[in-house]
Amino acid sequence: MSSGATMTAVQYAMESNALKACGSIVSLDEMEFERLLEKTAKPMVVLAVGRGMNPTRKYLTSYRGLTFYCKTKKDVLIPNDAEVVRAKKISIPDL
Repeated sequence: MSSGATMTAVQYAMESNALKACGSIVSLDEMEFERLLEKTAKPMVVLAVGRGMNPTRKYLTSYRGLTFYCKTKKDVLIPNDAEVVRAKKISIPDL
């Protein structure tokens, strides 16, 4: 195998392993994300707010074994009984 082919095989293996580690991530708009939080008793929500004049907000939560993600410029209404974890950054692979 040439070094180019080896590199391609290595990159493929790395990407495949990254996909396995991430599992399923479901992207929702802010309204759907709020509806999902309403269905969940004591949800845990991870929140990261970007910097700048009009920062982007990223939210993560899990429900029935899936991870749900929302990226928006607006605040999402989070239930009072939710546990909120503030993160410096949320990185979601662009798949």
